This record gives sequence, C-alpha cells and structure tokens, in this order.
Amino acid sequence: MGIQVTGISNKSSIRPVGTRVAVTILGSIKERTLESLLVYPQNPSLLSKQVYKLRAIATDQNGLVIPDADIIWSLNSKKLGHINKIGYLTVEGEAGFYKDAITITANWNSKAISVNASVTVTDLNPLAELLTVHALPQRFFVDPGDRLYIRAVALNGLGEIAAGTQLRWAMNNTSAGNIDGIGNFIASKTPGIYTEAIKVEAVISGEQGFITATDYASVVIRDLPSPRTLSAIYPWPYKVTVTPNGLVNLSIRAYDQFGDPIPLDNIEWSIENDAIGTITENRLFRASSTPGKYPNAIKIIGKQEIKSDIIQISEYLDVTITGKLNKLEIYPNTAILNPGDTVHFSISGWDENNVELSNLVTRWSPVNEDIGKIDAYGNFTAGTSPGLFEDIVKAKVYQISSSQ
Repeated sequence: MGIQVTGISNKSSIRPVGTRVAVTILGSIKERTLESLLVYPQNPSLLSKQVYKLRAIATDQNGLVIPDADIIWSLNSKKLGHINKIGYLTVEGEAGFYKDAITITANWNSKAISVNASVTVTDLNPLAELLTVHALPQRFFVDPGDRLYIRAVALNGLGEIAAGTQLRWAMNNTSAGNIDGIGNFIASKTPGIYTEAIKVEAVISGEQGFITATDYASVVIRDLPSPRTLSAIYPWPYKVTVTPNGLVNLSIRAYDQFGDPIPLDNIEWSIENDAIGTITENRLFRASSTPGKYPNAIKIIGKQEIKSDIIQISEYLDVTITGKLNKLEIYPNTAILNPGDTVHFSISGWDENNVELSNLVTRWSPVNEDIGKIDAYGNFTAGTSPGLFEDIVKAKVYQISSSQ
C-alpha cells in the first residue's frame, strides 16, 4: 500500500495534505550470521608477571565486524595465571609454551563460536612485541567495485592501545583495488582471492628512534553471475492522479535478479484507454478533460536483449482524472475546549466520483471573534466565554484547476 502523508509541519502549525508514497521492497535480504572469531594478537609472547589485554572481534559471513557480539574469556591452564571478563590476562606461570591456554567464545543471535589461543611466556621482552598492529577485518568479502572502510588498531607491549601511533595504508596487491591514506578501500572489478592484498603500517616514536609494525588484510572479490538479467520494472508514479488537462512526468525503475537497479533503454509506453489522454515521446502524460477512474489505462513494456534472447516485462498504471468539488468534510466537526485552548481544523473534499481532491485551497475566518480566533492554517483558539457555540468557524474552499 505504501506510506500516507496527512500533514506538513511548518513553524506555527500543521498544514493538511493528502498524498501517498509508494514503498517497494526488492529482492531478499540475507540475514547476517556469526561466522568467525578473530583474536589478536594471535598466540602472543608475554613476560612473566605481565598484565596483558587480549582482544577479540566477531565477524559475519562477509568478514564485517559485529560490534554487539558477546565475548566470553576463559582460562584452560590455571598454571598460566588468570583472565578477567574483558580479556586482561595476568601472567603468573613460568617461562614456556602454553598450548590452547585460553578459550574465547562469541555469542550473537543464538549462535556461538569458540576458538583457542596459545601463549608463550618468556623471561626477556622481545623488541617486536613493543608495538603490534592489527587490520580490522583481516579478511573480508566484497562485490566488484564495492567500497569499505577498513580500520586498524595498534597495541603496545601491554596490549593497550598505543597512543600517538600513525597508520599508513597501502595496496600490497594493486589488482585487488585501491585504498587511500585513512583506510577507504575500493574493490577492483576483477573477482578473485587476494591474500594479504592490503598493508597497514603503524609508526610510533620511541627512545631509540621510530618503531614500526605491519599487518595485512586479505580480500575476496565475489564473482557475480553474468549477465544481469531484467527481473522487474516499477512505474513511477505507481498510480497517476491528475487534474483535467494536467501534465505528469512518467518514468520506470528497472531491477535485475539480485534486486539491484539496472539501466534500461528499451521502454514502450502505450495508452490502453483513449479517454484518458496522450503520452508524448519524452514520457509526458497529458490528461484529457474527462473525469473518472481508469484502471490499467497505461501499459509499460520493458525489454532487455541478451545475445539472441529478449526478456520482456509488462506493467500497468491506473489513472484517475479528478472532477469538480462535490463534497466537503471538516474535522473535527465538534471541538470541546477549555478557555484559551487551541484545536486544528482541517478540510477534505471529494469529486463526483468520490475521489479525494488535493487541489483545494481553504480560507478560514471566524463568525464571531468574541468566541475565538482562527488563523490561516485552521488553528482555532477559544476565547474566555464558556458555552455551546454552533457554526462559529467559516471555511471557504477553492478548487485550483490546471492552467495547462
């Protein structure tokens, strides 16, 4: 059916209108599902007695981050130390390798995924662990030409966000697409799997000079089925309501089998009922002077030629040509107010075919200003005298006819 608009708000009132907006739901939307869990750093090397912040990111089937997934941390090896609910690991164990010491579980939309992480405990602090950087997401799926903002996080030796870090983005494989300096990626038109195609480098100033760390993100550009075939056409407006001799611009929107818009040049418009009017070559409909409701009055044919095949889809438009004002209703027809209160009055009108008219102009005036006042928009403010007052608001309605 669509969305109906009944009023337009302005600075001092609400102006009544009568119009509808079509809503078209195209194709099917794939529901996001929890697909993977990324832990970083993966299998960290830590110092004995160190407190380190581990992080985990849940992603969907396209490799995009799910920010509201519930992450649960648990320690499998009590000899290693302990970990709290937000991923802070306190290392209390001796130097050595702790295989699958930590289990991380992500819960989202009634689905759970778990992964294990191993930890190496050392007595010496390796220089490489002073700064690490992690691209987010580290692998993602896109369609040819898609755009995606990629983020990265730089961590210090304690697993905390490294303040003052500069990130540098570059393509490690230019066949996958291109990326700007802040992580805005545009995929190429060539489908394929591009491992470590995007490079991010973190740079921070240290006591011995600049410290750098590097990470990579992989890209999968999906191969869309070809060709894109015409699946649906939608005329706009979805139905035509016009005054006698009025003009309406007609157009259509075409969509492929995926619900994506496609260009369509081969379109035929034809009048199925000669009483409604004519259509020019540039899709301009001129109504006749005969009021009435005309179902399926305009036919639209969209054609797409693919090699030796022709795909053809037809749609129809209903046309309503409005007549003369025949009936009026005021709302509310009775208002109960306290002294000084305000109520908004509105007018609706119909023609002889019971078609609601939108080409009406109303002029409001009070019959007795001692009882109350009304503005140009139909807002009536009661006076101070109580009582029952009949026919105290006058509305003069004009119908605007087409000048074309």
